[in-house]
Amino acid sequence: MKPIIRLLPAVFLLSFRADAGELRYGAALHEAAWEVASSRLECRLSQVIPHYGSAAFVQHAKQDLRFELRVHRGAPAESAAELASVPPTWMHASLRRDIGAVSLARGELPLVLPGPVARRLLTDLEQGLFPTVSYKDWADGRDRVVVEVSAVNLRRVLDTFHACMRQLLPYDFNDMRSNAVYFDFASSTLTPAMRRQLDNLAEYLQADGSVQQVLVRGHTDSVGFRRQNLRLSERRAKAVKDYLSLRGVEEHRFKVEYLGERQPLVSNRTSKDRARNRRVDITLSR
Repeated sequence: MKPIIRLLPAVFLLSFRADAGELRYGAALHEAAWEVASSRLECRLSQVIPHYGSAAFVQHAKQDLRFELRVHRGAPAESAAELASVPPTWMHASLRRDIGAVSLARGELPLVLPGPVARRLLTDLEQGLFPTVSYKDWADGRDRVVVEVSAVNLRRVLDTFHACMRQLLPYDFNDMRSNAVYFDFASSTLTPAMRRQLDNLAEYLQADGSVQQVLVRGHTDSVGFRRQNLRLSERRAKAVKDYLSLRGVEEHRFKVEYLGERQPLVSNRTSKDRARNRRVDITLSR
């Protein structure tokens, strides 16, 4: 469920009952720590919030930055909260930024905020403000829960996080799950353009360990004898598989099939159609 964000007057942020209790969660000065987990597919900047859960800024390949709040005990139902960037006690109170209302979802990941808001929160953290989520408790609504994300020690790892985001791959699983390499007539030779295509695929496969199988299937058009076409489809499939192997893709992930002219993509009536059938299909599965 996407969060609903709207600007609210500051008085709304103070609308909890005056006699309500307050449950406050946040890392103390000596506890505040940020960690960066990086790969070519995901960058994660996270902080543990003692006795509550964790907060994280996450960016995946081809996706925008997002902010996540994760809890140890999942939210029992959807509810509303207020979001603000609050100055710590050693900064002037006038620096506070009231961002607005957000929706909390049910479960262990109640809050996910999209790109613009996530970037706003990260910028506020860089300036020393503490992103703070406030809501009525999930038990009976009598208490106010305040969750603070500390800016302490952020700058020690921020450059590492930015460097990770710069090296994210420009493609993801949806881009790479199905590929086709097209061959010249009667050829099983990889051209420079085909090699560049396979280089990108090999780079992705080395980054994504969740891909369990790389299915390589060789095909031909219908010109010539079927037995010869079967051998040609085998040479094409092996050429692709061998090139990916040389680029670091592990042997155990491959499944290789060669089908000759048996499974054309289109009819073989025209030269253009036959060119589409002279191919190797590469399918990834997790």
